[in-house]
This record gives sequence, C-alpha cells and structure tokens, in this order.
Amino acid sequence: MGVVLVIVGGLIALGGLGCTIVILIEAFNDETWKGLVSLLVPIYLLYYAFAEFDHDHKWPIVLGSLFGSGLGGWVMGIGLGMMGGG
Repeated sequence: MGVVLVIVGGLIALGGLGCTIVILIEAFNDETWKGLVSLLVPIYLLYYAFAEFDHDHKWPIVLGSLFGSGLGGWVMGIGLGMMGGG
C-alpha cells in the first residue's frame, strides 16, 4: 500500500507542476517580462495566476498549481512512512 501511495503522490505532484507550467507559458505568451518575473519571483506567479491568467479552465489550473505539489508530497510522505522509509 505504501508503494501505491508514493506513486499516486508523485503523479499528483507532477500534475501540480504541469499546472504551474501552463501558467508560466501563458505568462511568457502575454509578455516576456511577465514570464521571467513569474519564473524568478514566486509571489508574482501567484498574483499573475489570480489576476491576469485568462484560460477556459482557469480555476482548476490555478488550484492544481497551488495545491498539487503540497498534496502530492503529503501523500508521498504517508506512503514512505508506511514503507518504513521516513
């Protein structure tokens, strides 16, 4: 069961990373400086995601970006704990 949780947690974290990449691509397409600032200053990425990001599926992407990596790491941590590796 621990191995399954580690795999599922990794997939959730990859989904969160994918959502963040979608936001970054949109920022670079909007203006190059917005993409660079979003890449280098995480709080601006958060601002851009809420205020300027315009997509048909905005809220699932933004929420996936915000919570995906944390949730994935939490699930992986539980799996590692079950395996005795943490």
